[in-house]
Amino acid sequence: MTEKFISTTNEQSFDVDLLNAEDWLADVHKIDKETIESVSASLCRVEWDFHIECRSWGVKEFSCYAVEVGLDIIVEFIDGEDSKEVEYPVDLTEFEIDTETSSIFAGSFQVDSVMIDLGIKDITVYINQEY
Repeated sequence: MTEKFISTTNEQSFDVDLLNAEDWLADVHKIDKETIESVSASLCRVEWDFHIECRSWGVKEFSCYAVEVGLDIIVEFIDGEDSKEVEYPVDLTEFEIDTETSSIFAGSFQVDSVMIDLGIKDITVYINQEY
């Protein structure tokens, strides 16, 4: 049995860490890295599954894993004399998604944080339990 969930930073508070964002912006959007003041996630959307494997004798195992991640970022940079803020969607279709979960199974399950490395195209979604 599998239940599907969607968690977003708009509805649920979880951290989004962006790695190599300045290099990605310079390569994809041709923004001079020296002008970038800050980069942050404006919206992160994680589609994830909670799976229970059952047998006649009971529950064999249960697991959580992310299946899709969407991301929009806000970039604040200097343009001449002015400071500008621009939002960019990030295409994550070619990124590898890994899911890390706690080995303690008590309480509720939710997305705890997301780490996205734009340089090596890697996403790690942390799904932990609240205690």
